[in-house]
Amino acid sequence: MKEIDGFKHHPLCKKMNLTHLCFADDLLVFCRGDWESMIVIIRAFNTFSAASGLKMNKQKSNVYGNGMPREILEKFALVSGLKIAYCGSYQSSRSQKIVICREIGDDQENFLWKGEAMSQSPALVAWDRVCLPKTQGGLGVCDLRRWNIVVVGKYVSWIMNKKDHLWVKWVHSIYIKDVPWHDYKPSQGSSWAWKRICRIKDRLLAGYVNNGWITEDGEYTIAKGYHWLGTAAPAVVWYNCIWNSIHVPKHQFIGWLWIQGRLLTKDRLCSMGISSNTQCELCADAAESHEQLFLGCEYS
Repeated sequence: MKEIDGFKHHPLCKKMNLTHLCFADDLLVFCRGDWESMIVIIRAFNTFSAASGLKMNKQKSNVYGNGMPREILEKFALVSGLKIAYCGSYQSSRSQKIVICREIGDDQENFLWKGEAMSQSPALVAWDRVCLPKTQGGLGVCDLRRWNIVVVGKYVSWIMNKKDHLWVKWVHSIYIKDVPWHDYKPSQGSSWAWKRICRIKDRLLAGYVNNGWITEDGEYTIAKGYHWLGTAAPAVVWYNCIWNSIHVPKHQFIGWLWIQGRLLTKDRLCSMGISSNTQCELCADAAESHEQLFLGCEYS
C-alpha cells in the first residue's frame, strides 16, 4: 500500500523506508500526518481484514498525531473508529516519572543525614557514604542516579559499535549521519530522550579507547559502567569488625551508625534543636555522645 499515490512516509521514516514496527500482536504504523496518507492506511487494514478474516481491536487501538491540525485527527478518528491519544498525555506521564525518580533519590540522600548541617553539601556527603561498598565504609545501597546513567550507557555502547539493531541503524541514519559518534552534538529540536543519551555519551567517553570499553575484553556492561563511575576509596580497617557472619544484622547497622557518628545520641538531638537535656541516662556523669555512650560511660 505504501506504493500507492497519496501515501507519504513519516518524515523520520522515509530514509529507511519504514512503515511499521511489529512485536507479537502489537503493531505501530507510521505515516505523514496528512489525510491522504492516513486514508491509505485504513484501506490497507480493510484489505488485510477482507483477505485474512482478522480485524483490528478498535477498543485497544489509538491514533497519535504530533503537530497535526486537530480537525484532521478528529475527522480521521470518526472515519476509522479509533480513539485519539494526544502526545501531551505522554509528556505528562514522563514528567511524573521524573519527579518520582527525583523523590526516591532525595529520600536516599536524606536517609540518616537530614537535619544536620555539614561543612560540605549534606546531600553529597550522605549519598557518597550510603552508596559506597561496605568494604569502603558504606552500606552498598544502589546509587539510583548512577545506575540510571550506566543503564542508558548501554544505548551509547550500541551506537558506538553500530550494533545490528533497527533502532541503531535508524539513529545513525536520522541523527548521526556522517558525524563521528564521539563528536556528535544533538540539535536544539531533538527529543528529550535523545538529548539525554547524548549527555550520557559525553560523560562516558573517557571510558572508551578505540571504541572499546577500558577492560580486557573491551565490552561495556552495566556492572562495569557502575563500578567505573563509582567513588574510588581505600578499604576501611574496621570492615570485618562490623560486617561479619556472627553479628546480628541490627547490631551491625547500629555499629555502622556509631562509627559514622550518626546515632541519635542526646548531644546530636540537642544540636538539632529537638532536646535540651544532654545528660547520659545510664550514668548521669557526662553528656551523652557516641564516645561517652560506648567507651566512656561506666555503666555501659
